[in-house]
Amino acid sequence: MTLWRTTSAIGFAAAQMVFAFAHPAAAQTSELDIERQSVLQRARPDYDPLGAHLGSFLLYPSADISEAYDTNVFATQTDAKADLLTTFSPAAQLRSDWNNDALNFVASGQVKRYATQVGENNTNALVGTDGRLDIERDVYFTGLLNYQQLHEDRASPNTLVNQKNPTEYQQVSSDIGYVHESGRLGLRADGSVTYYTYDNELTLANTPIPETGRDRIEYSFGPRVSYGIIPGYEAFVQARGNYRQYMSQISTTGFDLTSRGYTIDAGTAVHLGATVNGELFAGWFTQNYDDSRLTPVSGPHFGGSLLWNVTQQTSIRGSLARTIEETIVFPASSFVQTASLLSAEHELRRNVLLSAGVGYIVQDFQGLTRTDQNYEANIGTRYLMSRNLTSGVAVTWTNRQSTALDNNYDRFLFSADIRLQF
Repeated sequence: MTLWRTTSAIGFAAAQMVFAFAHPAAAQTSELDIERQSVLQRARPDYDPLGAHLGSFLLYPSADISEAYDTNVFATQTDAKADLLTTFSPAAQLRSDWNNDALNFVASGQVKRYATQVGENNTNALVGTDGRLDIERDVYFTGLLNYQQLHEDRASPNTLVNQKNPTEYQQVSSDIGYVHESGRLGLRADGSVTYYTYDNELTLANTPIPETGRDRIEYSFGPRVSYGIIPGYEAFVQARGNYRQYMSQISTTGFDLTSRGYTIDAGTAVHLGATVNGELFAGWFTQNYDDSRLTPVSGPHFGGSLLWNVTQQTSIRGSLARTIEETIVFPASSFVQTASLLSAEHELRRNVLLSAGVGYIVQDFQGLTRTDQNYEANIGTRYLMSRNLTSGVAVTWTNRQSTALDNNYDRFLFSADIRLQF
């Protein structure tokens, strides 16, 4: 499972500004998990929603409505179209309130409506469950099952310039894992299966775009073995194999994109109480394709994340990831994505939270002379009015510089929202 899927910077901003500010504290949070939380992630007893007791579960319902102004709806280099965007996002989380084990459910929706560019209107949805089965302290099984209905952003390299509507696709994800970290020697292993299905689309001239050629199943499995060198530091090695099976031997590009590959890494993790937490790793990856006409991929693999709680009121987070991503850009087999993100969080007052982030993402297409450089930046604030009501404003800027003709764009998104939660 890759650390970073190809997403637009708007998705990056949403993750920074909505999830971090508004996600209710999960039950069964361990002391170590609390130490690894940033300013925006930590619990706020005076402002966190209390939820409603349903037997041995807690229900957290919420609804968010936002108004945004998008300066470049279609992410085009010329003739940019601006528009107002209204988004309604209802959600409900049901979390177990048990001393041992855990079982959680989530359902959420996202209804997006434009004032004039109504062809861009879309509705996304998520239904899922996850859980944990405790064997003993620090020894447990984990499981996850999700269904999502999604739409590709116009900034995705897999979206055609002359495409009539955003590409709709469905994603079913499952994962089962085992964790054994009761001593200095630790073991984590998990396997996942993700199924993607795409709806066919049309060009502006109503010519069919056969998107179903992108339907696929991705299998992934890997172990991670760690060893505590001294308190606060551990070394680890990890490996992961994958098999990406396309349902059609001839995809949208005219190639069989089915592939298999692996990554092998070694790294170190740091856990210095509530001050510094994170890990860094480096190794090698490779991806080979059933179609001999497609360029195989291999090279250095690296990644990691770091949280620095500078003070009780200020956190700095950084992450780095290098992954192999699927594409339908002809005749590329894939693109290697290197994503670096940095964000700062500050508690100005107990109920006034600030956030800012920057990102730089390079997408190097394999078998094709094309490189995209994507720049991202966002800044925002959130006002916690009560347990049940919060509001916020944010500004997001995204920019792409591509060696491909007419693929550059510049985009601003100004947004304000209000959230009701219980």
